Amino acid sequence: MQDMIGFALAGGSGMRAWPMSLEGPGHVRSKAVMRFLGQPVVEWLIKNFKSQGLSDYLMVVLGKENRYQIKRIAGYGEPFGVTIRYSPVRYDALNSGSADAVMQNLANPMWEGSVVVFPTDMILEVDLARMLEFHLQSEAAVTVGYQNLRADQIAGTYGLMVMDRRGMVVRFLEKPSWEGMQEGLGRKDLAGATALPTSTGFYLMDAAQVREIGQLPEVRQMRQERFDIGGDLLPWLVKRGYSVYGFPIEAAGDLGSFPAYLATMRRALSGGFNSLNRLMGEPFDRDRLIWIDQETLATKDSMGRSLLARIRRGEVRIKGKVRIGRFVTLGSGVNLEESNLDDECQVESDVGITGCSLGEGTMVGQGATLSEVVTGLMVQIDSSPEEPTRLEGMVALGDEVIVEKGVQVRGPLCAHPKVVIPQGCDVPLKAEMTTSAEAAERLRLRESLRAGRQTTY
Repeated sequence: MQDMIGFALAGGSGMRAWPMSLEGPGHVRSKAVMRFLGQPVVEWLIKNFKSQGLSDYLMVVLGKENRYQIKRIAGYGEPFGVTIRYSPVRYDALNSGSADAVMQNLANPMWEGSVVVFPTDMILEVDLARMLEFHLQSEAAVTVGYQNLRADQIAGTYGLMVMDRRGMVVRFLEKPSWEGMQEGLGRKDLAGATALPTSTGFYLMDAAQVREIGQLPEVRQMRQERFDIGGDLLPWLVKRGYSVYGFPIEAAGDLGSFPAYLATMRRALSGGFNSLNRLMGEPFDRDRLIWIDQETLATKDSMGRSLLARIRRGEVRIKGKVRIGRFVTLGSGVNLEESNLDDECQVESDVGITGCSLGEGTMVGQGATLSEVVTGLMVQIDSSPEEPTRLEGMVALGDEVIVEKGVQVRGPLCAHPKVVIPQGCDVPLKAEMTTSAEAAERLRLRESLRAGRQTTY
């Protein structure tokens, strides 16, 4: 492990992850610093890999925002007890894709041996020592970490690998359609297929081989255009007879879109990522998989009763698979299940929260019901017993969004930072809401239609 270097891929626009990857109108947040279960994604990854002996990293970044947002959190590795370097600034304007970015940095002869290449918008569970042993024994140019998924999960979303009995990859299908999978695999009975290997974007590369490949005239020409690892480099290697192998990893959770984010959160809170669960610390309730910060447990209500006492009395009901951060306040009659509440969230009485992730400082008013909702920082969801708010079905609210009392939304809905969703909206608005003016216009049109119907009567 001491001879290995970790290349963390931290480029990309983050559009798939909107609104979690937006700090405000026109300001993109690096996916690497999006918070997941209370910590930036890149922090979970580095802590996990460090625990397995990987202590040297290169952040392969693209653009000023990616670079300096990560640097504010990770520095040069001091917070984590590792060494972190950053790809040279001069490469930013020249990067034509993930494969080109890796090859640019591998041109530096200081990188030798095996290179761990990993995305910074996923949670990964992988045994590095076993994968490295397999990689070295097979003498592979690239070993691809894969997980098995159902055919319906793969179609149009993930790359599919076709391997021989030794694990050597003989063909790649990049995000194939259902018909493309049937044709590529020569199978028509995919409906029940549950173990099809898909790339996780996690790779071990032989630095010397990949450096040499990067200088071949044909590859140099390809690098002038779009040149990614999954869609370009790996298919090219397989077609040219280079050794590319697949290795099964324990788990991979995508965070690149908010539906995937919530699915990965549920999986993590259910114990699906052993290393992450260890890093989360000792559970409050191991059997029901509940993590509650000690400062939150000691927080007292207006009558001087701690949250711990109120949980024991049944005044706050936490069914299980829940993480609650620091200094969170919960009113009486709150019901929580399969959810994450980051630091300083404030939840008033008689609120139901199921399958949600609430960002730091989110406030939820009395009587609200939230299901499959993800929020950014300091979101305000107003509600009252007379005008309860209900949000359900894949609703994503960016930083500082305000939802007024009585709003009824069934998603999917993506509201960008600082949007105000006005009182009276009780229908699905649109797939994406970028400004408060859009929400107000929707409400105006709705009220006009109502007035027209009443006039006709």
